[in-house]
Amino acid sequence: APGGYVYVQTGVILAAHNVSELAGVMAHEVGHVALRHVARNYYRQRGTGMLYELGAAALAIFVGGPAAYGGQLAGQLAAMAYLNHFSRDAEREADQFAVEVLPRAGISPIGLTNFFETMLQQDKGSPPEFLSSHPTTQERIDNARTAIRAADLPPGLEVDDDGRLEIIQRRIELLTGRAR
Repeated sequence: APGGYVYVQTGVILAAHNVSELAGVMAHEVGHVALRHVARNYYRQRGTGMLYELGAAALAIFVGGPAAYGGQLAGQLAAMAYLNHFSRDAEREADQFAVEVLPRAGISPIGLTNFFETMLQQDKGSPPEFLSSHPTTQERIDNARTAIRAADLPPGLEVDDDGRLEIIQRRIELLTGRAR
């Protein structure tokens, strides 16, 4: 979020099978902050929005009618595809950041790919990639696995935390009435 805040929904905490999965998600989100994706995206959206507004106004003035409306729709799709391309790149960068930073914290980056596998199992279909702000889950799994294989990981990286995550998950279930 703006200001560098990272929020984790209880659903993500409940979906994690172990601490390395939750840490992988959190490292990914911290990557967005560290790499200034929110700030860069804000300025990109602002510039794209101004360009779209100028184009829409020109179409309305010079063409008018249904052709202008069609041009505006095409402009909206083009702007969305342009912005989503950069969003997908930001997601890839944040995934790479997570793979690099987790071992430095003593946590196995395998949890990131395992969490993606959980997401893939729960996937109920997705829009065409050019309309999506994220790469496909399978692409993210493949990229993360490639990065992990290429990394020189130290031995003994943590996957589990001796049950502390399960205690937190149980508390969430009791407080919210939601079960995993």
